[in-house]
Amino acid sequence: MIRRLLVLALLLLLLLLAAPAWAAIAYDTITNPTPGTGNLSWTHAGSASATGALVFVTQYGTNADQVSGVTYGGTSMSEVTGSPVCDSTEPACVHGFYLVTSLPAGSQTVAVTVSGADSKSAVAITVTANGDTALVNQVATNADNSTGPSSSLALSSTTSFVALGWMSGNLAVTTVSPLGSWTSSYEFDHGSGTGGAYKYDVIASTDVTCGWTQNTDDAMMICVALKQAVPDSASRRVIVVN
Repeated sequence: MIRRLLVLALLLLLLLLAAPAWAAIAYDTITNPTPGTGNLSWTHAGSASATGALVFVTQYGTNADQVSGVTYGGTSMSEVTGSPVCDSTEPACVHGFYLVTSLPAGSQTVAVTVSGADSKSAVAITVTANGDTALVNQVATNADNSTGPSSSLALSSTTSFVALGWMSGNLAVTTVSPLGSWTSSYEFDHGSGTGGAYKYDVIASTDVTCGWTQNTDDAMMICVALKQAVPDSASRRVIVVN
């Protein structure tokens, strides 16, 4: 009986040791093209280990969708659920796209195809992980006459990289500031509105508050979390019981 209990205890220990361990997804780099009113195209200097990509596009001039699609290294990106976020009174939109499987390695061309002549800017962000990445969650919101637009992004205890794209009716980027633990990665003044992208400073597993502070005005946001798709396999030990 004691021998059987010892064997069961060892087997339980083996199962615990063999439980999958999630590798920490990590930020890679961010790039942007020269803003304009037509199609946008630029080379994103992703690393050889980049396995996931986000692209945010900001648009000012009308509140109608003028982004037809985005490709990364020739591969079409998926649009985030809820994208674009366009305000009903502010003539602006923010768009979000992602590619999380079979990401082409190294430097790649990012191409944004448009259908109208509004002012547009964009950013591409890549992340690294051990293998493909996956979308954890997203939130797409807009707020009118707000000084602190924000939304909670649920991560469900999943180790995640978080970033957001934003548009504001504020006339200067100096009046828009990220919340604590966020870093401004890119800002652009469209003339009558501003836009940009922020990244969360922490690889997080608890819910994240996405947002910023600004002078009272309309605001649009898309916040996205990515994770490593498949957990790393922990080493397994073989124990022989005589």
